[in-house]
Amino acid sequence: MLDEYRELIDFLAQTPTQLKDSAAASGNPPDGEWNAAQVIGHLAACEFYFVERLNRLLREDSPHLQAFGTKASERQESMMGASIDENLQAFNELRGESVSMLMSLALNLWDRAGTYEKEGKMSIEDVVELMIDHDAEHLAQIEALATE
Repeated sequence: MLDEYRELIDFLAQTPTQLKDSAAASGNPPDGEWNAAQVIGHLAACEFYFVERLNRLLREDSPHLQAFGTKASERQESMMGASIDENLQAFNELRGESVSMLMSLALNLWDRAGTYEKEGKMSIEDVVELMIDHDAEHLAQIEALATE
């Protein structure tokens, strides 16, 4: 299990560099689509809530985890208006917090779980896998903006 958890942590730790590289090669999006700064702002806003969820799963017994609400939408809107550099910095800081937290977890804590209102029971491992999938989806979105 330890190797599997390290692999998950490695995926999370690689995302900031991948975002920076992909954003550097990105061009303008089609009308109505997000540009690289907006995608990274979205990721940073979501990372804030992923950190919060991980913390709650560690502190509380079987917490009820709500879907992103109005505050999350306001945070996202604010961050999506910032520059690529500002959003990369915010994402890097929050992702560093996530990775540090996960690196120090005892193996038995990865199973701590709560109930997410949309998905049902979610463990720390489930949240991490969700983060990785979310990263991959938005990295692909930025990579699709690459200028040739």
